[in-house]
Amino acid sequence: MTRHTRPATPARLSEQPRAIAYVSASFLRDVVHIWRLTRAERRLFHACTARTRAHDDLRRAQRRHGALLRRSGQ
Repeated sequence: MTRHTRPATPARLSEQPRAIAYVSASFLRDVVHIWRLTRAERRLFHACTARTRAHDDLRRAQRRHGALLRRSGQ
C-alpha cells in the first residue's frame, strides 16, 4: 500500500493537527450552540408555564370574587 491509500489511523491523524483542531473547534461550537438553544427553549417553556399558571389563578380569583359579590348583594 502506498501512503495515500492507507486508512486513517490515530497516528496518521496526529500528522494533521490543524484539521483536528478545526474539527474540534467546530464540534465544540455546535455543542455550545445546541446547549444555548436548549437553555433558551427551557426558559421559554418555564415562562409559558408560569404565564398559564398565573392566568388560571386570575380566573379562579375572578370566579371566587364574583361569587362573593353575588352572595353579599343578596
